Formats: sequence, structure tokens, C-alpha cells
Amino acid sequence: MKWLNKINRNIRKKLDRWVNKSNSPEKILEIATTQIENELINMRGALAEAIASHKFSERQLLHYESLSDKLYQKAELAISQNNDSLARKSLMNRQSYQKQAYDIKTELESQQIMIQELKRKLRVLESKGQEVKTKKNIYLARLRSATAKQKLNEILNDFEEDSSNNLFEIIDNKIMELSIQPEAISIKKEPNILESHSTKLESKNSQARLPHTKSNIENLD
Repeated sequence: MKWLNKINRNIRKKLDRWVNKSNSPEKILEIATTQIENELINMRGALAEAIASHKFSERQLLHYESLSDKLYQKAELAISQNNDSLARKSLMNRQSYQKQAYDIKTELESQQIMIQELKRKLRVLESKGQEVKTKKNIYLARLRSATAKQKLNEILNDFEEDSSNNLFEIIDNKIMELSIQPEAISIKKEPNILESHSTKLESKNSQARLPHTKSNIENLD
């Protein structure tokens, strides 16, 4: 049964090696599922070979038992015919087949124990594989939910109320600044209009006073 323990050790070693290399729980689940499926294929193959070997041994046992029975009958016939030498020879050959049949029986018992243990291990592994397949989607859903929560928490942690208020304050100030600019431009333009109007009035007054000034000069002459 050492080879069964070796299979279990190989499964654990491979899983440990792949888990250590991967940082993604989702990848670990995929690797575990794939590895269990591969080991199931290998174990089913080993079980099929063990059963085939067991059946071959059973056929060999029947063959040697049949030869043994025939030699026994031959020995009885030789004795009935007073042919002792042939009887002894038949019995000696029969012992050889009996020994081979005994060895095969011992091997069959060992094979049967191994097959039963292999079937038990296979049922355990199949159950474990089915459990992983059944729960994989649940694990992945929980994993994605946890990842989403983690990202949401990171966003919420980055979002500070003071910084948002400052942002809104900056926007408000900018809007106010833009709304004030047209009024400032209008105020700047008004003095120019008044100044132009005043200049025109002064020009008209000067022109009106000019004839009167000329008349006074002529009277002086």
C-alpha cells in the first residue's frame, strides 16, 4: 500500500508548490480542481490495472487447479491399473501445480486487499473532487465579493470629506469669479463713455464762445 501513500504525498506536494507560486485564491482553486481531476484519472487507471491483474490471476488459478485435478485423476487411474510409477509421477507433477495455485491464491488475497483499499481511496478522492467542484463557485463568489468590498473600502478611504468640501469651495469660487468678470468689464467701460461725453460738451461750449470772443476783440480795435 506504499504506492497509495505516495500518491497522497504527491498530491500534497504539488498543491503546496503551486499554492506557494500563486498569489491568486481563484488560481489556487482552479489548480486544486485540475490536480484532483488528474489524480482521479491516474487512480482510476491504477484501479483498472489492478482489477485486470486480479482477473488474470484468477484465470491462472483456475488453470492450475484444473491441471492439478487432471493429474490426480490420472494418478488414480494408474493405481487402478497397478501402474505405480505413473501414479507417483502424476502426483509429483500435481504437487508442482498445487504449489503454483497456492502462490496465486496468496497473490489474489493481496490483490483483493489492494483493490478494496484503492476503491476506498478513490471514493474519498471523488468525494473531495465533487466537493471542490460544488463549492468552487461559492468560493469564487465570496472571493469576488470580498475583492469588491476591499476595492470599495479603498475608494472610501481615499475619499475624504474635507477634500471634497475644498473641491466644491474651489468650484464655487471659480464660478463666482467668472460671474464677477463681466461686471468689472462693464464698470471699466463706463468711465470712458462719460469722459467722451464730457469732451464733446466742452468742445461745443468752446465753439459757442468763439464768436463772442472774436466780437470783443473787434470792438477793442
